Amino acid sequence: MIDVFAHNRLLIEHLHNLDHEEWDSACKVLLQAYKSGSTVWVGGNGGNSANAFHFATDWNKGLFKLTGKALRSHTLWENPALVSALSNDQEFELIFADQLSIFAKPGEVAVLMSGGGDSANIIKSAIKAKELGLTVIGLTGGRGQKIKHLFDVHIHIASDDIQIVEDIHATFGHTVYKFIASAQN
Repeated sequence: MIDVFAHNRLLIEHLHNLDHEEWDSACKVLLQAYKSGSTVWVGGNGGNSANAFHFATDWNKGLFKLTGKALRSHTLWENPALVSALSNDQEFELIFADQLSIFAKPGEVAVLMSGGGDSANIIKSAIKAKELGLTVIGLTGGRGQKIKHLFDVHIHIASDDIQIVEDIHATFGHTVYKFIASAQN
């Protein structure tokens, strides 16, 4: 018989074992961005590209509807023509870093996700974001510990199970939404 709750138990275990101080620090960085009206750039690959869109939707529309003010968020995937042009003309690894060079300003925030922990385009984006003076929040899984030095705040899920990692990344996006919403009361 298949244990349909095995995933949920594993998810709870990994949530329990997270570095809760880093999670809290990331929420505080994003609350400060919200208060100052700073822009947040969100990037990730595969399922985390979908998480990036989900974050931006909740943080923009959701918070605006709830509080009258958005956490100004953009995904690094939202312009497919630009992503296509950048990847066609040079290395795919630079598709996010180049967008940060084009659009980002010092003092803004980048939230970068790598489910496996070492995506080349996330590494190059983190390096570029730091060069540009952004605060960089990294959400990683798998082997992501070796790139932790690239992030100001690093939330690592010690799992190679990509569904667990992406579920926790999605939970982070919802936590930020709730954290900012509760700070308004």
